[in-house]
Amino acid sequence: MVYGYFNNDNSRDLVVLNQDDNSVNILLGKKDGNFPTEITFITGNTPFALKVADLNYDGVPDLAVTNENSQSISVLIGNALGNFESQTQYSVGNDPHALIFDYFNNDTHLDAVVSNYYDSTISMLLGNDDGTFQDQIVQAVGTQPSGLTSGDFNNDSILDAAVTNQGDNTINVLISNGNGTFQVVGTYQIGNGSDSLVSHDFNNDELLDLAVVNFYETTVSILLGNGDGTFQQSVYYQAGPSPNSIISADFNNDNQNDLIVANWQANTVSVLFGDGHGHFLTLAAYDAGNTTSSVIVADFNNDNMLDLAVADYTGETISVLIRWANGSVQPKVQYAAGNQPRSMVTTDFNGDNNTDLIAANLGDNNLMLMLGNGDGTLQGRLTYMIPQASNSLAVGNMKNDNKSILILTNQNNTVEILSNCSYGTFQTTLMFATGRNPSSALLYDFNNDKTLDLLVTNMNDNSVSVLLILGNGTVQNEMKFQTGRKPISLISGDFNSDNKMDLAVTNYDGRNISVLLGNENGTFQPQTMYTSGINPNCVISVDLNNDGILDLVVANQGDNTVSILLGNRNGIFQTQMKYNVGSGPSVVATADFNLDNKMDIAVVNQYSNNIDIMFGDKNMAFLTRQFFPTGISPSIILVDDFNNNEKPDLAVINKLSNNLMIFLNSCP
Repeated sequence: MVYGYFNNDNSRDLVVLNQDDNSVNILLGKKDGNFPTEITFITGNTPFALKVADLNYDGVPDLAVTNENSQSISVLIGNALGNFESQTQYSVGNDPHALIFDYFNNDTHLDAVVSNYYDSTISMLLGNDDGTFQDQIVQAVGTQPSGLTSGDFNNDSILDAAVTNQGDNTINVLISNGNGTFQVVGTYQIGNGSDSLVSHDFNNDELLDLAVVNFYETTVSILLGNGDGTFQQSVYYQAGPSPNSIISADFNNDNQNDLIVANWQANTVSVLFGDGHGHFLTLAAYDAGNTTSSVIVADFNNDNMLDLAVADYTGETISVLIRWANGSVQPKVQYAAGNQPRSMVTTDFNGDNNTDLIAANLGDNNLMLMLGNGDGTLQGRLTYMIPQASNSLAVGNMKNDNKSILILTNQNNTVEILSNCSYGTFQTTLMFATGRNPSSALLYDFNNDKTLDLLVTNMNDNSVSVLLILGNGTVQNEMKFQTGRKPISLISGDFNSDNKMDLAVTNYDGRNISVLLGNENGTFQPQTMYTSGINPNCVISVDLNNDGILDLVVANQGDNTVSILLGNRNGIFQTQMKYNVGSGPSVVATADFNLDNKMDIAVVNQYSNNIDIMFGDKNMAFLTRQFFPTGISPSIILVDDFNNNEKPDLAVINKLSNNLMIFLNSCP
């Protein structure tokens, strides 16, 4: 994929290859970053690489395409109206991959260099002034050459070339003789599956350096140039899985060259931010569709900030990621977690006034603590082994000492309280028996003795356990209150405005919600049931319509809906309003995400692997929606301010990807 100004309207247009159709599509752009018009042109067989250049010097950009199965390149001359003349094909080697244009023989006519994958050669086609090319000059290079770039690597004012060789994991540096031929003066080892490469000055020494993606190693190789045509040995930086395309640009406006990498297997784009000394410090990842095959940067919406466009190979789509004023793009940062992360909480665990995050990993029987830096990023993992596999995790403060405690519901029918020692370490202090298969827990002072009490849902007993905790840390006898079938989630709130805390419980097998009004002494009235969708999995309480009364929001995993039950001041809820969402909604959260003083809803769709943001309005219609891709099987979501900018951000646990993602709020 490439861009250019093909129809003289001052808006950038896109060109996309269609390998199955042997064609290219021109998408004519508008100033708002949209591409409503599409035109198709025929190429050779299996087009592979694209370049835009003014080949006949008429001020109008032209196109050139390598054709893998035609052993040729196609040249299409543009006419300034967004149209192109029929292709002219030029013979090159076997399975041509990459293509570059530059002035290699100093005659002011653009020349073409093509890498021929199965011939282990490159083809030089010297250009004429009318957009045509001379017959190829063939030169041997390493095994299975793939990527190409050009630059004056030895500072003799003649342009040189560099080629990646996938078959032997090397780069050849080719110094130009000035007549269209090259000398191979250096061969450098790089990573496995070397593919796309760029040349730029990454350490501000006015000498060109090289950056290469290594497809099979999830890395980028950096080779700093010495200015005489030689390069230093490779230094490796982490990218996403299967990186296959790379470009360089100043993406965060700090006057340093950054790297943007398309990750084929991860369906993401990684941005590696340069520090101006040849190092790359921060890795940010942005979702970009399935099997991302190519990435470019340009200002697509004319706001003087670089945006991203990414080609989706299997989804046959183009993703345009518009950058916000704060430098973020579809704002997700991904962190590795343990095996099968099941639950997650946030608070300030180490007393530095930054939001930290802790997750329980079901498959590892451990807790993973990641300390926040206050800028939306998290430090490396600290792990704590726990004796039992944990179903859920909650956080609270029992002693008013600014040290958080953790509450774990365990699969051995216990609930465990871990105290926070030394700001960021934990030890077990209390453990209590519960009902069968405790699924979620809640801390609150339900009997007004100024000590937090503990409530637990018992899925296999169809009950809620109430454990009133005394000031000395002991617990009164467990009390149980009946719920519906398989209670899985609970929330507390004053639903009837009597200053006593009440409960709402989702009954996964019952298609309903239980509401238990509180008596202030730690006991509850018999349940009242309200109809929900199928398999209600999560419930939260919030005032959605600004009437001062708590409402309920429920994720119904079985019928792909969200239910809203508006509250009345007497503790009775109205009949549900249902909204269709993605597949398998598992968790909901609320906040004013777009800062319009109306409450919005975030829904985690476990089976469609995304987040659905439902933006609130005065009519409770939630007509405006926005989806954000996640990892595989997202199961937990939390709202917090991770970068201290007073805007609600999101953290998501992906159970089958074994990672967590931070979505920073980019609302201006």
